[in-house]
Amino acid sequence: MRAWSAVAAEKEDAGYKILRIRNRSTVSAAFDFMQQTEFYETFNQASHLFFIMIEVDDCSEFPTKAVDCLATVLDEQKSVIIQWDLMHSAEYLVFFRKPGHCAFTPVELNSDSLSTNETELTDHLSKEGNFELPLLLTSLRLHIGGHFKGDTLDLLKVSFDVNQEIKGWRLIDYIARDDDSLSLWFLLLADWDLAYKNGEGRRTIEIAAECGGPQIVSALLNLPITSSAEERFLSNKEKELLVLRNDLGDSPLLIAAEKGKPDTLQFLICCGTDILCHRRGNKEVTAIKLAWEKGRYENVHALLETDSPFPDKFDLSDTEKGDNTAALLQQVENRQSFHQDIKEISENVVKTYIKSHPQLKQAYDPSTLCVLITTLKEIQYELYALLHSVLHTKNYLVDQIKKDKMGRSCSK
Repeated sequence: MRAWSAVAAEKEDAGYKILRIRNRSTVSAAFDFMQQTEFYETFNQASHLFFIMIEVDDCSEFPTKAVDCLATVLDEQKSVIIQWDLMHSAEYLVFFRKPGHCAFTPVELNSDSLSTNETELTDHLSKEGNFELPLLLTSLRLHIGGHFKGDTLDLLKVSFDVNQEIKGWRLIDYIARDDDSLSLWFLLLADWDLAYKNGEGRRTIEIAAECGGPQIVSALLNLPITSSAEERFLSNKEKELLVLRNDLGDSPLLIAAEKGKPDTLQFLICCGTDILCHRRGNKEVTAIKLAWEKGRYENVHALLETDSPFPDKFDLSDTEKGDNTAALLQQVENRQSFHQDIKEISENVVKTYIKSHPQLKQAYDPSTLCVLITTLKEIQYELYALLHSVLHTKNYLVDQIKKDKMGRSCSK
């Protein structure tokens, strides 16, 4: 219990990524240990833990059954690699599970299933959607992007070449493109220069903003593996990544607004990125403008929900109706109704609306009229005072939360 207390105390530590279980006599003994409530609760609660390494003396029992049982108690939303070190056979067995999957996939490192050549590997890398852990391990066997140290294929004894490029991209760039967060966590055990531009002039964070999901961005920013859509507080090092500009002058937020997934855009916003930022050298090119002009209506919806002004010349009347516009249409109707309720002195409706939309502070209508201006134009001074008080309180509470978290971070 003392050991578990020590582990539990570190579960929020960003450096706590690997758990080693040593000196178990058999697979069954190791499994009995992992069936303890303390084990799987610690794993599920640990913010950055994704790798479990288990040393077993007796290799006569294959660990498939034990791994299948673990799949039922380990958090499905967490990426995880389990490596069995079969001490007396010099053999390593690896199982992995991607987030959102139920079952583990076995990867036998000594198997012919990983055999290929350099030409085949580079062809695989160039095809989008192919990347996952076995492909990464194959590249390491071929000394592409890194290598296993010594003669053993031990995942804890890997050296990555953080500068090697394959067809102009580093391994980490291919992983970001294919949204493989588990392989990315594994790569990030090494120190990668994330401000580095590859042979095509692109940074990994830019590729992630365009192609990846929230978990890819979360890993690059060293945030918890199961980061959700809530406000996140970054260190200065990670904040610097989000203000880097590509050759066009766009930040990761602008890239995500124009080309990325709505949940990735929402995640970047939750990381404190300024939704009103613009292209370097051109103040007219904003996130909402890029999303609107590219027809990324789900991204427009995400930006409006976090208090962006409406884009210029906003008009949905000629837009083809579909699944990606339904939520936006409803959002516009709700916003218009909100401003209308102010004109009609529907105080209870106004209170309900601002309570259910905690991120809104301006609550613009499609003509980019701020809600406070609407109250003044309609001479609704009591509603103005109510809204001003609520919005001021929101800002105050957010500032206090930030100060509190920064204070706790500095005291560690």
